[in-house]
Amino acid sequence: MRPVLLSFLMCLATISSPGLANDPMKEMEDPGERLILVGTQLAEIVFALGAGERVAATHGYRDHIPGIDQTEAIRGFGPAVRSAETLLAFRPSAVWYMDSRIDEPTLAALAAIGTPLTRFPNAWTIEDIPAHIERIASALDRKAAGKALVADFLDQTAALAALPALDPQPSAIFILAGGNRPMLTAGRDSDFQRLMDLAGGRNASSHRGFQLLSAEEMMRIAPDIIFLLDEALPPGQPPVVAELPGLRFTPAARQGRYREIKGYCLSDFGINTPRCARRLRETLEHPDKHP
Repeated sequence: MRPVLLSFLMCLATISSPGLANDPMKEMEDPGERLILVGTQLAEIVFALGAGERVAATHGYRDHIPGIDQTEAIRGFGPAVRSAETLLAFRPSAVWYMDSRIDEPTLAALAAIGTPLTRFPNAWTIEDIPAHIERIASALDRKAAGKALVADFLDQTAALAALPALDPQPSAIFILAGGNRPMLTAGRDSDFQRLMDLAGGRNASSHRGFQLLSAEEMMRIAPDIIFLLDEALPPGQPPVVAELPGLRFTPAARQGRYREIKGYCLSDFGINTPRCARRLRETLEHPDKHP
């Protein structure tokens, strides 16, 4: 799309399009047969409802979703889609997206040419998820499947809540590393913290956001377990964080307790969150047991 035309469409959309300010929980219309999903949680629900044949492409984590290989993957850098042309190439009948997963200029361009857009909020809580399932199931005419998925989700969350407290309560940290990322540790306002709360563990980090910890701080918090993404745990090699200052003096490093956590588990809450929390719990209960 030429720059002059794109600028015109963006201006038009900001003046006249309701698509950018729609109620994130209003009743949704049928999305047609070439739905684009921007957000892992949305793809998880749609495919769990057995409606994957209506999806043209998805953006976000994919490998853990059964049946998703039949759809195209939207490639790009960073967590947000920043190109209207990229999405329009899939000839979408509708676009469902998590808030902030498509940048504003791209949304404006899509709205200006009449692409049906449905926004979902970020930062779902456990309590939010049944309503999202029901809303999506209704739009896809999968109400019976939606009820079954809600019941299964509630059973899983109830079983998780019924687990006894861990005594002693192990501590852990998550270090975002690998793939040329900076080696930053997740703080108390992260998805890792939320998942640890569900699993019954303790995030050893007390800061907010993601920070690079000093050697002194790493030794002070002394985590029992260090969680990493798979790319930070190359087979047959030391973890990419092994040389971080102070890390080798922690109980986790001395015991070789570097454990993997899946990226999709740390990408907001969704229908797989109870399973993610159970796997995390199993690691906390048996930190020396390799998967």
